Amino acid sequence: MSAEYIVKREKITRAPIHPGIIFAEEVMPELRKSRTIGEIAALLKVSRSILYRVMAGDVAVSPDMAVRLGQLCGDDPNLWLNLQAAFDAWEASRRLSKEIRGMDRAFAGGLVENFGRLLERGARRNFIARRDRLGRGLGQAAGARLDDAIALGALQALTMTLLCRRVNGNMRHNPT
Repeated sequence: MSAEYIVKREKITRAPIHPGIIFAEEVMPELRKSRTIGEIAALLKVSRSILYRVMAGDVAVSPDMAVRLGQLCGDDPNLWLNLQAAFDAWEASRRLSKEIRGMDRAFAGGLVENFGRLLERGARRNFIARRDRLGRGLGQAAGARLDDAIALGALQALTMTLLCRRVNGNMRHNPT
């Protein structure tokens, strides 16, 4: 059985890889087997210079470029946007680390707790609405699926609440 290791984000010293570099190193070699860079740029409907700058990691992958890359690669644009967001967040946290080091976290803790409670309440309301909406028109045979859907929604709500609490390092349970 494999052990689970918890990684503390503050101990990570290596930057995430820029999504353009991932595209250049992982996707482009396959595309280059049958097309030139000019043809790939034309497929993306961007200039070659823009494509080169993205692949070098010199410019960010914009939402427009993420949609284009997603279409070309057959995946979701959110993949490229999430990779870019992780890269940007890492750079910003390193750039601002000295500036925000002394920032008071007391307010942030209350904000995270309140956000967690709002999520819990909203999730409960969404559950009830989903259950009622799903319950209409479903026969006896679908009863088990409805229970499974409700259980899955509860699990998702709990996961979101715990994630919000973990952001601040506060893992105590406050049922409201």
